[in-house]
Amino acid sequence: AELYNVLEAEYRLQGLQLASGQQALESAQRALSTLQTAHEQLEAEADRTQVARAQLETELRQLKNAYSLSTQALDATRRALETTQSRSTVLENEAAQRQEAILVLEQQLRRAELEVQASAGEARASQRQLQQLEKMLQDEQQLRSALEDEVGPLRRKE
Repeated sequence: AELYNVLEAEYRLQGLQLASGQQALESAQRALSTLQTAHEQLEAEADRTQVARAQLETELRQLKNAYSLSTQALDATRRALETTQSRSTVLENEAAQRQEAILVLEQQLRRAELEVQASAGEARASQRQLQQLEKMLQDEQQLRSALEDEVGPLRRKE
């Protein structure tokens, strides 16, 4: 009976160990399942992170391209502004030269008008002198005619 008790105790101990091992195995399986789930979640998170990183890299390239384009546009705008300012300066200089030329032409026109007025005055004076000379010539012709009328009969008498 003692052997039976020892064997029964040993059997119970092994049963307990078996139950305990089975529980440990189940617990290990649950832990393994949890680890596998966590591993799968980590892999999924790593995939999402990699996708997000690829998107960020794409956005960064796009931003760099946009910055480059905006820099080029700014440079082109700056050059256009410089060209416009240069052209504006040239046009202002041309306008100033034209204004000076207009002033010179206006002065020449005033001088020409004064010369025309002086010439017109001289022409009027010349016309008056011509009229006076014509009048004097008429008077002289009338005197000559009157003189001949008076002297003509006297000459015939001689």
